[in-house]
Amino acid sequence: MVHRGKRELILKAAEALFTARRFDQVTLEDVCEKGRVGKGTIYRYFRDKEDLYAQVVLSGLDELHNSLEHRVSRSTVPDRELLAIAEALRRSHCKRESLFRSLHSMWLRQSVGRGTLREELRARQRRIMSLVSSVISAGVERGQYRRDMAPPLAARMFLAMAREAIRRPDAEGSHPVRVKSVVALFLDGVRKR
Repeated sequence: MVHRGKRELILKAAEALFTARRFDQVTLEDVCEKGRVGKGTIYRYFRDKEDLYAQVVLSGLDELHNSLEHRVSRSTVPDRELLAIAEALRRSHCKRESLFRSLHSMWLRQSVGRGTLREELRARQRRIMSLVSSVISAGVERGQYRRDMAPPLAARMFLAMAREAIRRPDAEGSHPVRVKSVVALFLDGVRKR
């Protein structure tokens, strides 16, 4: 019988380690020690370190999506929802910055850019994109946003702008200031005139 609590415990321990160190600096022994489980227990849930890492990343994206869904469902004002989404993205990035940097590096080296993991990552990204697109669609339906821009394209642009504001440190201000500025800039472009 598989105990779900053990799997979550292992994922949390692994996430803490992968967030603090590069992928190649973390061993399964480290995860065992941090999670206070035996190596055999890890292998009950994960094939190897790469699978464990992948599940940590996917779990983080699922958590982000759930957080976004919760924030979006609490408001009926698209402008506020987009700001809440950008803030949730910023918080998620700050919490897992090195993890996602490592993922990007691995993706570039093609170690995770193929096969099932690639498809699962893309599926998670599509869920987030769809959520943003639905907020933009609601703004279009309410007559607040322009009809001449397809919501999926606008969602892609919004997420790219938000990611850029979050990832790139500069002298123009802290993450929250840049995120608010980017959302304002995006809204200036999509608002109906």
